[in-house]
Amino acid sequence: MIQMDTAVLRTHPLFSFGTLQDADVFAVVTGGLAFEQTPRRRAWLPDYRVVNAIDGPHPVLQPAAGDWAPGLLFHDLPQSVLDRIAWFEWPEFRADRRTVVTEEARRTSACFLPEQTWPASEAPWSIEVWRREEKTELLAYAELMMDFYGTCTAEELDTYWENLVARVQGRPAELPPHMEARSRELLDTPGRHLRAFLRQTAQAPEDSHSAAS
Repeated sequence: MIQMDTAVLRTHPLFSFGTLQDADVFAVVTGGLAFEQTPRRRAWLPDYRVVNAIDGPHPVLQPAAGDWAPGLLFHDLPQSVLDRIAWFEWPEFRADRRTVVTEEARRTSACFLPEQTWPASEAPWSIEVWRREEKTELLAYAELMMDFYGTCTAEELDTYWENLVARVQGRPAELPPHMEARSRELLDTPGRHLRAFLRQTAQAPEDSHSAAS
């Protein structure tokens, strides 16, 4: 079901500069692989920096001579896990080769780079800020994305994403039959991250009303 070439992922360790460095996101995307038991080491990508996207603390990798983008280098990930990571990243990112520096040596790695230039701020991206401000929502959406792994193509998921989010939030929206069937299943039994996020967003209008009363 993957629509991208994963050869780079199969032949190189994976360098992550973004949310896959978080144990909970890593577990959702990889299908439950234990973060603490996965071989990894700190690494830096020279002549790049990680900054916030213009619309909030989403990690964006930008060329920057003399800077170093920090991240984690994951080793020996199973092919099934690499396919899931590719699904999670595609179609907005593609895997390419980049040389990173670890505490021991320089290594050629696979790194997901954006297909196009994204508007970015000048503020450095911080995983601590991201965890505080956006982790709950990202976990829910990551869980939703991975729930459709094997159900539709990545292009379909990208095309119908807003409609899918509307459906799981209980609002009317059109989906292809195979995605509609899966969304109904999720409405009956949502994953724990999606369930918690939907409960939180459903309570938000009530909380706002109470605060204004």
